[in-house]
Amino acid sequence: MKKIIVSIMVLCLILSGINIVNASTGTVNLIANNKSIKPGETFTVTLSVSCEDGINGIDTTYNYDQDKLELVSAKVSNDNWANLGINNSITVISNSTSKITSSDIYVLTFKVKDNATAGIAKVSISDIMIDSDLSENSSFNVSAKAIDININTDSKPGDNEPGDNEPGDNEPGDNEPGDNEPGDNEPGDNKPGNNEPGDNKPGDNEPGDNKPGDNEPGDNKPEDNKPGDNEPGDNKPGDNKPGDNKPGDNKPGNNTSNDNTITDTKLPQTGDVNLILILGIGLSIIVATIFWVKLKSVSK
Repeated sequence: MKKIIVSIMVLCLILSGINIVNASTGTVNLIANNKSIKPGETFTVTLSVSCEDGINGIDTTYNYDQDKLELVSAKVSNDNWANLGINNSITVISNSTSKITSSDIYVLTFKVKDNATAGIAKVSISDIMIDSDLSENSSFNVSAKAIDININTDSKPGDNEPGDNEPGDNEPGDNEPGDNEPGDNEPGDNKPGNNEPGDNKPGDNEPGDNKPGDNEPGDNKPEDNKPGDNEPGDNKPGDNKPGDNKPGDNKPGNNTSNDNTITDTKLPQTGDVNLILILGIGLSIIVATIFWVKLKSVSK
């Protein structure tokens, strides 16, 4: 019994001198901005890391399908990180004095080769080791990661790219001078005789359309308004000449309160005289006829 108690006490003493240290844990992910790519296009793959104890750095190696993909660039995502690796090796350490528990650390940019065949192109990282901010047992390993990129050749360059509007699609003869050639809607469509000076030639709507005799000075020629029509001859001497209303016709005393002589009225005009004369002759003939009839009846 005593031996058992002594043994337990010795074990407790041994265990009390052992420091138990918990190791850090974290995750690593590869994130593509586009997983379905056409030949000639580019895409990015971002290395993202998370660790609750803080990220001090990461060491890994990336690989990709070099038959289908071409590496365009490989760089840290921001100024919080610095890459010490070369070639396809990524060795990133933190430049920040603050604790970072989650961050996009590294960005790979790829271009799908123009001659790439349809199928899957793989991008992966391996030999991943993360260093946390812990003072002891800060490093830990993470299993390899990979991402699949689908290369779609059903819509290659030429389907919806410059080849969709290449020679033959919209060539000079489609909607260029050949589509609107002379004779379509150019000077040839408005050639002389169509709607040009030739359409308004002499005799159409030019001075020739208003020639002498149409509506020009010749329309009111001397023959149309000769002397005697509506000229000084229409008011010739004797019509309304000075003698019709001479100073003696309306002199002082000719139109006074005690005198209203003939001089107040102008003489009849020529037309009036002729009318009176005709009426007088007619009246004389009537009187003579009546007298002759009576005289002949008496003689019987």
